[in-house]
Amino acid sequence: MRFSFILGLLAMCLVAQAAEQNCTRTWPVLWPPCLFICQHGYWTFHSAPSFTLGHKPDGTPCRRHLGLSKGECRGWKMCKAYS
Repeated sequence: MRFSFILGLLAMCLVAQAAEQNCTRTWPVLWPPCLFICQHGYWTFHSAPSFTLGHKPDGTPCRRHLGLSKGECRGWKMCKAYS
């Protein structure tokens, strides 16, 4: 049940992608690591906030291979860090 809810939420985020990110709150995505979920608005009694999927800026450090090696975000993909 939870897994189908999470998949539905991610699908909704992909469809409702915004051009400008003015997030009320951000949520990390486990994989791929260069994306995040952006919450627009607040939870209230009669309405729920909208969610979009955002990309981290190029050069943001991240971890690859279960945290064993370092990398950085390029576009929405994770690349090996060249230093």
